[in-house]
Amino acid sequence: MNNNISDIYSAISIILVFIMVIYDIEIKKMNEIMDERKPPEEQKEKLKNFKRKVKKCEFRLLFVGITLFLLFWILFPKAVEIISTSHINLINFDIANTLYVFIEIAVFFMFITIIINFIKISKK
Repeated sequence: MNNNISDIYSAISIILVFIMVIYDIEIKKMNEIMDERKPPEEQKEKLKNFKRKVKKCEFRLLFVGITLFLLFWILFPKAVEIISTSHINLINFDIANTLYVFIEIAVFFMFITIIINFIKISKK
């Protein structure tokens, strides 16, 4: 079973690196847009450009969110299997299985933060 987990880790690590880089870039861009003030209605061109930036950011956050959800969905069955067949042991625990479950939890929380940030930017 650990060999199977090792193979999964190899595949997941590559995917996680790309997702984390994209996640970091998009969160930084979202924070830049959130720091900007929305132009008044009289400045139609600036308002149009601002709304265009917000829509682009929403689209990119949506892409990252869907990617994170798909990764979560792919990892979920194995995590449920590990949790259902494992016993809680504070000293002699299987590191590979424990890390797998922690990665699944981290992906889930990243997905939740993307949803929260998507809602924030949508209200801008």
